[in-house]
Amino acid sequence: GARVIVPAPARFEVMGDNRMALYSGSLVANVPLRAHGFTVHASKISVVDLGTEFGVEVAESGDVTTAVFDGEVVLRSEDKLSPSVPLRAGKAALADANGRIEAPQPLQSIAEQVTFARTMDDAKLLVAKRASEAVIALGPVAYWRFESIKEGVVLDEMGNHHGRLVGEASIVNSVSGNGLDLGGTEAHVLIPAHPALDSPGKELTLCAWVNVADTRRQAILHNWDNPTRGYTLEVLNEVPGFVIGYDDSIVGQTDHLFARPRMPANRWVHLVCVCDGKTKAIYMDGELVISQPARRPDHEISGGIGDFTIGRRQEADTEHLNGMIDEVVVFDKALSADEVSELYHATGAPDDPLDQ
Repeated sequence: GARVIVPAPARFEVMGDNRMALYSGSLVANVPLRAHGFTVHASKISVVDLGTEFGVEVAESGDVTTAVFDGEVVLRSEDKLSPSVPLRAGKAALADANGRIEAPQPLQSIAEQVTFARTMDDAKLLVAKRASEAVIALGPVAYWRFESIKEGVVLDEMGNHHGRLVGEASIVNSVSGNGLDLGGTEAHVLIPAHPALDSPGKELTLCAWVNVADTRRQAILHNWDNPTRGYTLEVLNEVPGFVIGYDDSIVGQTDHLFARPRMPANRWVHLVCVCDGKTKAIYMDGELVISQPARRPDHEISGGIGDFTIGRRQEADTEHLNGMIDEVVVFDKALSADEVSELYHATGAPDDPLDQ
């Protein structure tokens, strides 16, 4: 049958052996002669294959772009607002949300507007690109992706808080492009202290994809410079934990929150901790798992003057992250439940590139 690559995020439905619907996102279909007639329903048009390789994208507006790389397809308006349009290799055509099909144009004319993934490697790159764009659109303070580390420098996608890899770690395949395997050794990422990270204000969101080898106590994200000032995302007693220290905290008055579901081992999990000044919450894989009132409502969260570390506690050379991490994001605001879900699906939810 047809071989179809659908990079995330996308919504689609397989409707039979030789037919599918694409509701949003993009796909590339490579159709052998035995699957002649393979059809993609997209918005108000149908793309019918005549033995070819072609791509289809459905925009949020419902507009559809079709591109033919090899062979030929026929575009049909399902409401018959336009006559059927044959589309041959090297050509592209646009159709609006009502099914009106425009005249074909050279494939190069859409190159800057639409990117199609013709191989699984292309799909992985496209997924990583879309993930990055979705995160940056939410306006983070810092965003570390670990796509490449040169001379020990870990780049912040926002350009302000580049880190340094301390110790030996490995670049690995992850939920979205590459991630970092810290392996439970002394390896960690050190980001120098900065007011934007140390004193985020009354609101804070910490995000990371994590795959731990075991569920002993270990630091994931850590910004703490004395017993009462800072914040951390960690694994403690087999569950994710979120700890906050305020600008005037005293010993025993830090704010602790621990999720009820256990942290699974050897599986990628999206963890998000949110404080909005009044409540604190933990999300796992896009779902709220626990929320409680903040212990010190409307108080400033403070990390003091400590460095920000990924995979290690600052105040003791212990509790290193034994596993892999990716897509680390810090916001100086509280993300909404919808934004957390959006982040989960954009950066690696298990609707990864489909090859069927």
